[in-house]
This record gives sequence, structure tokens and C-alpha cells, in this order.
Amino acid sequence: LTAGLGNTSFVGFPLLQALLGPQALAVGILNDQPGTFLAFSTVGILTASAYAGKASRGFDWKRLFTFPPFVVMLLTLALAAAGVSLPAALQEICERLAATLIPLALVSVGFQLRFRLVDLWQYGTRLFAGLFYKLALAPALILLLYVWIGGWHGEMVRITVLEAAMAP
Repeated sequence: LTAGLGNTSFVGFPLLQALLGPQALAVGILNDQPGTFLAFSTVGILTASAYAGKASRGFDWKRLFTFPPFVVMLLTLALAAAGVSLPAALQEICERLAATLIPLALVSVGFQLRFRLVDLWQYGTRLFAGLFYKLALAPALILLLYVWIGGWHGEMVRITVLEAAMAP
């Protein structure tokens, strides 16, 4: 489960901004929220529950639709579709708060990392297989689909391939 889903927001957003500039964040957010987040919040939770021996009787849709980032994403899409824009003062506040996301995300993820040599010995083969899939095979498949089969090129393809290569 963790090998298949990348950390597209906490690690991905800072990398996108560093490698491709702040304009790449819009596509990155579109990859993250309806893509990775929705997959994790639905199929991912059901899979984790099943493998933990706690198969649920049904999916808890209330939990998904009350998760604050998902609610904000739905609200933003609805407002954009209706042609509503934020007042300049509120837009400025949102931009300043959003500017803190990347540094805070990197620090919070960094403080949670714990490497133990015994875990590498015990799970090394599985870890290597998962990381190989996520960091090499998945982006190669996306590149194959988009560029070689679809014939698409440009910034959006570069961002999507980079997002596909985000570490779990």
C-alpha cells in the first residue's frame, strides 16, 4: 500500500516547487487531492483494514466527506465552477498561509523519520521491491503512457511523471 501511493503532498510539493517552480504546484495539487488522496481514502483504507484482519462491513463515507482537506477541495471546485473568486484580502491571507505549508511539511516529515538497521535487514527485499516500483517502474509506466503512446509533451507531463515518482 505504501509503495503504491506516493507522498505527493508533503514531499512532492516541495520537490515540485524546487525543480519546476511554484506554477507546478497547481498540477501537483490536482494529482494529490483527487488522485492519491482519494485512492488512499477509499481503496487504501479498505485494503489496510483487510490485511490488518479488520475487514469492514462497508466503507465509512462520512469519514471521507468530513476530512477537512477533502471538504476544502470540494468547496474550491464548486466555487471555481460557479465563477466565484475570493476577495483580494482573503486571497492574500490564503496565499500567506499556503506559503508555510512546504517548510512545515518538510520539517514535520523529517522529524518523524526513524531508521533502524534491524528493519533494513528484516524487510530489505520488500523495501527494495516497493521502492523500485515507486521510484522507477511507476514513473516509467506513466512516461510510456503519456509520451510514447499518447504523444503528449510539455510541463503537465513532466509534473505528472515527477509526481508518479514521489517516494512513499
